[in-house]
Amino acid sequence: MEKELEKTVLDFLLPLRMGKGLDADKYSAMCDVLGSLKARLSDEDSIPKSWAVWLVDTVPHMEGCASLYPEHEAEKIFDKAQETLELIYDVLT
Repeated sequence: MEKELEKTVLDFLLPLRMGKGLDADKYSAMCDVLGSLKARLSDEDSIPKSWAVWLVDTVPHMEGCASLYPEHEAEKIFDKAQETLELIYDVLT
């Protein structure tokens, strides 16, 4: 699961960081993986440290990328970052 999480986060973030815009399909794939994490962790008391790193770093990277874009596009990125944060909270609670 860690490799799947890593791959989908990187598949989404790398083009965003390169100025290629917010890819809705890659964002959706990342959200799907986060949803499957929630199901997988529902009976666990803790999460693997390697997963935590990806969960903690994703939103700040998204917000950092927003500065690369015009205001309208940056707002979309911030909105998606907020949605992602909510999904991550949902995974962790």
